[in-house]
Amino acid sequence: MSETPKSFLQRLVGNGELKLNRKLGIYMVCLLLSCLLWLLITLSDRYETEIIFPVTYSGIPKSKVVTNKLPETITARVNAGGFNLLWYKLKGQGEPITFEIPSSKLRELDGNHYTLSNNRIEKISAQLGAKIKVLHIYPDTIYIDFAEKLKRKLRVKPDVNMTLEKQHGLMDSIKTDPEFVNVVGPKNIVDNMQFAQTEKVTLKDVSDKQQVNIGFAKPENSGAVTFSPETIKIIVSVEKYTEGSIEIPVTVRNLPKGSRLKVYPEKVKITYLVGLSNYDKVDAAMFAVGFNYKNLPKGKGNKVKVEVQNAPSYVNSVKVEPVSVEYIIQK
Repeated sequence: MSETPKSFLQRLVGNGELKLNRKLGIYMVCLLLSCLLWLLITLSDRYETEIIFPVTYSGIPKSKVVTNKLPETITARVNAGGFNLLWYKLKGQGEPITFEIPSSKLRELDGNHYTLSNNRIEKISAQLGAKIKVLHIYPDTIYIDFAEKLKRKLRVKPDVNMTLEKQHGLMDSIKTDPEFVNVVGPKNIVDNMQFAQTEKVTLKDVSDKQQVNIGFAKPENSGAVTFSPETIKIIVSVEKYTEGSIEIPVTVRNLPKGSRLKVYPEKVKITYLVGLSNYDKVDAAMFAVGFNYKNLPKGKGNKVKVEVQNAPSYVNSVKVEPVSVEYIIQK
């Protein structure tokens, strides 16, 4: 006669162990039911606790700006059932509470405006629902400093600290997009601003075009100043530079009528660095090198230093060779 599964299992683990496992299972079920019953009873009670709420503000006059930093959160002492508190923790926490501060209801003491938080308990309770009762709000007093608001459109001034890779230079001046932004803040601050300066940007060993998104540096002690848009784009155009050279005649300024002056050498060599995009634009007529007759040294020989009097804006590192020329005055 073949062995039944039950007899095989009993023979394998023993009757004693089966009974022990059965008792352990019953014990675990009873423990789970007890914990669940305890949790239900506990959550049915009402509790007093503190909850931190993010807060937003409304009712600020459009012609005014708040100059001090208002609390970003408030702490409320509440009374509610355990289920309601648990539900709020799971679903409601993080939703901002609207805090109305109309100027008509503000109090004033020694020139400072303030409002009492606990005067808003009913409105805040209505936002939380009838099942959560607000008992007290902290801080109990919120101070508010107002200033007249001013809006201006100002040119953006980029603050860039930059180094270029060897034999590279700017193709153009540093640009911003947009060139102008709207600035809003206290009148006494915005009225004195000449431009909207960006935060500092540091670029090292730049060899090609760079575009950087950056915000604005606020004037000192002026947290109420805002910019629109909040960020702008700084554009730096860089290209490789090459060396060029050209010979041009030495010119003399303010030579008296009837006087003649002989210069040796008559021409000097100019070397310069220029971007590849402008290399073919350079012409000798764009340069002027010479000296002022009125500045000739008296009794100090017949040599004078020549100076670059004119050069294209897109060339750099202009050098003259030789730096001095000899002259002979013929009257």
